Amino acid sequence: MADEATATTETPAGEAPAGGSDEATAEAEAVAKTAEEAKAAEADGNGEDKGESLIVYEPFAMPEGVQVDQEALKDFIPVAQKYKLPQEGAQELVNLLNARDKKRSEAHTKAWSKAMGEWQDATKADPEIGGENFTQTEVHVALALKKLGTPKLEEILKITGTGNHVEIVRFMSKVGKIIDSDTIDLGGALSETPKTQAEIMYPDQGK
Repeated sequence: MADEATATTETPAGEAPAGGSDEATAEAEAVAKTAEEAKAAEADGNGEDKGESLIVYEPFAMPEGVQVDQEALKDFIPVAQKYKLPQEGAQELVNLLNARDKKRSEAHTKAWSKAMGEWQDATKADPEIGGENFTQTEVHVALALKKLGTPKLEEILKITGTGNHVEIVRFMSKVGKIIDSDTIDLGGALSETPKTQAEIMYPDQGK
């Protein structure tokens, strides 16, 4: 009896003790679940949208007279695809961007027209080249451009609007006056008798 009382129950290899079987099973299930969740999270992170093709957009409608900015389109489409914008949603965003650009362009045109008007008014009101002298000023400016200008210069003056600025007009008017009178005032330097070719080549001869 004593031997039976002190005898220990042997547990076959590979089996958990009877008292801890439930805990071991729960722990194993938890580990397995965690591993599955980690694996799923990794798959979502590394293979996001695998098996899903990117949205291919039809050409976007643009306002009449507006050309598509191809460089901007290259930046826009990947973002739209990333957030899975449908064709309608992408088109709406394009419309908003076009409206913004239109407002900016209109504001720029308005500011430009205002500046050009102010320059023209200042020129016409200038006491030297404006007022009663303005008609003659226009004649001199036209003469300066005809004799010394180029078509490219006239284009630049028109595109930049600098042809309206009072100081540019004043300068060209003076050039036109010089051409019209065929004289240049250089402080009396031209009042002397012009030198002959021989006097230029041999300035000391005859002294």
